Amino acid sequence: MQGWETYDGGFAQMPGLEAHAGGTYCYLASLHLLGCLDEVLPSESQARRRIIRWLVNLQTEGFHGRIGKPDDSCYTFWVGASLHDWTNCMKKLDVRRDVKDVEDILIGSKDTWCYLMAVGYSGAEEELSAIKSDVHC
Repeated sequence: MQGWETYDGGFAQMPGLEAHAGGTYCYLASLHLLGCLDEVLPSESQARRRIIRWLVNLQTEGFHGRIGKPDDSCYTFWVGASLHDWTNCMKKLDVRRDVKDVEDILIGSKDTWCYLMAVGYSGAEEELSAIKSDVHC
């Protein structure tokens, strides 16, 4: 999978493609599940700093999955989960407001609100209930 790293610090979903937040999350989660995240990407390494910088740069008003693409609520999970256990680098802003402002909130919103509940954003459970009452995280 290391051959899938792109010039800008993210990871593609296969060699030769552009970096994507989902691919980067899968790469980091795989290393974590294998128990070798800190071995492959030591905490002070240039490689880890490059990935963090790439992920943080995916945030504008919300999050987007690829450089230069529009924000989409589902990327709150892919980017947020990639950074959550690793660092506190996400810019301080009202993520709930940003998710609500995405043009089509119903696409990807269930996963987004489940992620927000998991990381302890207050009000996420009520927001999820308002979107669809039969969804459970």
